[in-house]
Order: sequence, then structure tokens, then C-alpha cells
Amino acid sequence: MRIRTCFMKKQFWTIIAWGSILAACKEQHTHFPSMDFVNHASQRLSTINKTNQLTNDSIFWKNRLSSNPINYTAAVKLSSVLQHKFQLSGNIQYLHEASGLIEQLLAEYGPNHAGLQRIKAGIHITKHQFKEANAAIQKALEIGEERRESLLIAFDTQFELGYYTMASRTLQSCKQNNDYGYLFRMFKWKHYIGETDSAIWYLQKAQEWGAQSQKLVSVARVNEADLYLHEGKLKDAIAAYKKNIESDNTDFHSWLGIAKSMIQYTDNRSDAIQLLTKITKHHALPDPYYQMVGAAEGLNDRNLQYQYAKQFADKATDSMYGAMYSKYMIDLYTGILNQPNKALVLAKAEINNRATPQTYAWLAWTLHQTKQFQLADSVYTHYVKGKPLEALELFWMGQRMYELDKKNNAQLFFEGAAKNYHDLSPGKQVQLDKLLQ
Repeated sequence: MRIRTCFMKKQFWTIIAWGSILAACKEQHTHFPSMDFVNHASQRLSTINKTNQLTNDSIFWKNRLSSNPINYTAAVKLSSVLQHKFQLSGNIQYLHEASGLIEQLLAEYGPNHAGLQRIKAGIHITKHQFKEANAAIQKALEIGEERRESLLIAFDTQFELGYYTMASRTLQSCKQNNDYGYLFRMFKWKHYIGETDSAIWYLQKAQEWGAQSQKLVSVARVNEADLYLHEGKLKDAIAAYKKNIESDNTDFHSWLGIAKSMIQYTDNRSDAIQLLTKITKHHALPDPYYQMVGAAEGLNDRNLQYQYAKQFADKATDSMYGAMYSKYMIDLYTGILNQPNKALVLAKAEINNRATPQTYAWLAWTLHQTKQFQLADSVYTHYVKGKPLEALELFWMGQRMYELDKKNNAQLFFEGAAKNYHDLSPGKQVQLDKLLQ
């Protein structure tokens, strides 16, 4: 999930308010789950039973396809199973196999199948291929079948591509307060415009209306937990993560949330690394290694930080992931890995993929890091200035202003980043503390 914060003067915190939030966070350390819970629960971290069931399902549908390679129902069912296996295991190959099946069906039956175009769009979104996703969903809208379902996905693509006015109109055209899909997307929109309490309310309503599906409830609840963590409400965040884990101990994102909580709110960074290492044995996505980089920052161990950054980079830059991890690689390439030219290549590619204030901030930062200061300033002035940004981008823009000796502007960005203190890694938190003194 991506956290956004509007960068506007009326939302800046004073230094006094910043001191208050630090004190409040220290008080909440007592709400962190005991290591007994973490150790006991993580011992149960296993995907074996679910994987076996999904393997049986995939064998069943593959057998159906072997007798009839263009069996529409079997191919769609198998694609769904493969996507589920990807979510469970993190093996990106399953997602590519699912995509291939849908492409085969479109080639065989023609493009005028709205359901297939929606599935195609969803897979492209997961891969962070937003232009391709938008093209697929526009085709589904042209076909017209189940138009409202297509419009909900159209909101997703418009939102990710930075077409915010269009996305807002699309979402309002789908208004239905007893529908999970609408409620979940209203959470995304409310959070984007900075209305966190409303965003949480919509997530809670989504859980009510999605109660028939454990998966839907779990997705909404982990996003609710992430919002609480973002807001510094550790007790509420941990309660939500724990509830997800207790109902499904294979919930990858809730485990990552527990680990992030340990890194951000306690001194148990070594324990967090142990937990993240356990996660890597059951889930193939590289995300845990990125969190380990943050834990190593908290331990002030630069060698360990570099080791985990390399491990993350080795996995995340695999061509099978495409642009899924560009933001995190830009962070590492302009940080511990110190390869800013590689960061610039990624930032330029992201502008082509989705030209948003966020991605233009990446471009401005990487141009600055490669000492192309005039170009960086032009990008910032035309595409970033005054736009909503996330914590990391606010921090980067603050660093840029600071290095350009524009200290007042830098201070405003740093205060904006401070509002989202716990979205930053421990190393950046230490830097921010010093810069705000």
C-alpha cells in the first residue's frame, strides 16, 4: 500500500508538535506484542497446506486443458489459481503463467471479452504495468459487459497514472455504500486527499460488507493496520496485524507489518531481522530484505545494511519483476549502494510508465544526485512543486533544498516528512531528527 501526504503549508507541524508525537510514540511501546507471541506465531508460518490444495486445484484444471487446450472455463480457473499461488508464495512465475493463459484466451476468442480484459488489467496492475492495465480496462469499457466492475478497475488505473480528477469522477459514478469494491477504493481516495479518519472508516465498512470472504476482510484489515502504523497508533496497528495472523498465519503483509513495527517502535531490530529471515523461507518476494536494510540502519551497522541492500537488489532487479520495485531501488541506489546513475535510469523509465508527482519527484531527486541541478530544478518546478507527496519523496525534496542552501524551503519539506515519521527508515529518521533541531 502507498501512503500519500498533501504537502501544504497548513498541514505542516511545528517543532513543538513534533516533540509531542515522539513522546506519544515512546509511551505506546508497551503495546508491542510480546516476543512469545512473535516466536510462537512465526513457528506456524507455513504455506504447505494451502500450497498443496492449490497444487491439487491447478492439476485438476491443467488436466481439463490438456484434453481441450482452448477450454475457456478451465483456463480462467487455472489463471485464478495461479494468481492465488503467487499471492501465497511470492513466486512471480505463477503471475506470468496466469497472464499467459489470459493472453492465449484473448488470442483464441478475440479481444471482445470484457471479463478477460478485466483479468488482464488486474494482472498488469499487480505487475505495475499501469498503461497496459489502462488499455485493457478501456477495452472492457468499450465492450460494455458488467460496466460497473470495469469502472472500478478504471479508477485503479487512473489513480495510479495520476489522472486524479478523472479517477474521482469515475469513483463517484460507482457509488454504492454496501459494496466492498467501492468502499475499498474510497479508502484509497480519502487517504490520498489526506482524510485519514475517513479512510479508516471506509476500510472498516469494507470489512463489514466483505465479511463473506476472509481474503477481502484480510486485505482491508492489513491496510487499516498500515494506516494506524502510519499515524503512530501502534496499539491499533498491532491489534489488526495480530487479528489477521490469528485467522491466517500465512498472511505475508501482516507479518511484514509486525516486522516493520519492531523496527520502527522498539529496539528489537535484531529480532526483526530474525523474523524477516523466517519470512524469506516461506515467501519469495524480495520485500523482507528491504525491511532488513532499515533494521540494519537502526542497528547502525553499515556493513549489514549494504549486505541486505545487495540481497534485495539481486532479487528486485530480476527482469521478471519489471518496475515493481523501482522506488525502493532508487532509494538504495541513491543511498547505501551509491549508484545514482542507475537510479536515474529507473526514474526516467517510471515517468514513461506513469507520470505522477511522485515519479517526477524521483526524477528530480536522481537528477540532483547525478549533479544535473538545472534539469532537476526544472522538473521540480513544473511537476512536483505544491503537489501531494509521500514521506520519502518529501524527505528527498527537503534534502535537495538543503544541499542547494535553500534552508527555509528544506525546513518545510522536512516538517512535511515529519508528519509521516514512521514511513521513513530508522536511518532517515535519525537524519530528520538532526535536520529539525
